[in-house]
Amino acid sequence: MERSRTLRELFSDMFRIGGQNFLKMFALTGPFMGLAALIICLSEASLLGMAQTPPASTAWDGTSAYLSTGAAFLGEIVLLFLSTFIGAYNYQIAFSSLGGENISIREGLRRAGRTFLRLVLNGLCLVVLLYAALFVLLLLAVPSLTGAGLAGVLTPWSYSLTGTVILLWIIWLGLAFAALHISFVTPHTLYTGRCGFPAIFKSIGIFFRGRYGRNLGHILLLNLCAGVFAYAGMQLMGTGAFFSPEGGVFFWIGVFLMMLAYGAVMQFSVVGNCMVYLSAKHDADAKEAERQADFWNGSGAR
Repeated sequence: MERSRTLRELFSDMFRIGGQNFLKMFALTGPFMGLAALIICLSEASLLGMAQTPPASTAWDGTSAYLSTGAAFLGEIVLLFLSTFIGAYNYQIAFSSLGGENISIREGLRRAGRTFLRLVLNGLCLVVLLYAALFVLLLLAVPSLTGAGLAGVLTPWSYSLTGTVILLWIIWLGLAFAALHISFVTPHTLYTGRCGFPAIFKSIGIFFRGRYGRNLGHILLLNLCAGVFAYAGMQLMGTGAFFSPEGGVFFWIGVFLMMLAYGAVMQFSVVGNCMVYLSAKHDADAKEAERQADFWNGSGAR
């Protein structure tokens, strides 16, 4: 199961495994994408309608506003848990197929239900690390921003604005860079069973200890391809909305094509991420075994 793959082998195996399991994975991904689109459209339409023509009840107690906001928030929570569960299901299907095991949808659901809470815990730990990193960055940036603000008293809109823009760019680039390096957290958890902070740091270690340049290149390429196809899906829905602005048949055809594109992107991204992780783990384990062998051979020689 674990072996190192070249870029050509990666995409060849990704389309082979993804094609073999497309219907099995899309059985959950497709309805989920439809539910996600429905919840997002309803919540946005509700909030937009209230902003334009507030109901009469909001004039005295704001009950409708609170209910709509709460419903939108609840819908997002439901989508978050569903996406985590479906991600666990897709990873279980991909790992089993890569291991030569052809599991059923029922078995995939059972394994996903047994493991998806570990992914939720990973997400909570990542949120904690994110806020901790932002807090440290803010502490480091406060002296420079304070100095820039004092200097800006003499020349307003120069130092302080420039410092703020630079800080925002640093935060954005830092988050994008960090997101690439935590790509192995989910496959590592589902492959080894570890979760939480140990799984996060271990998966990052695998990313670095393997062939770092190749791992980074493969992850970047996978994300670039996923972004292109996701953008294409958005354009399909936009085209349908253009020909049917009032929600006619072309609009729903565009929505269906967008769901199909997004589902395919999600599935092939999962399969590709699994294979990149297994390649990186193979390289990291091989380096560790070589280091151990050199250590013991050196000890024996002495």
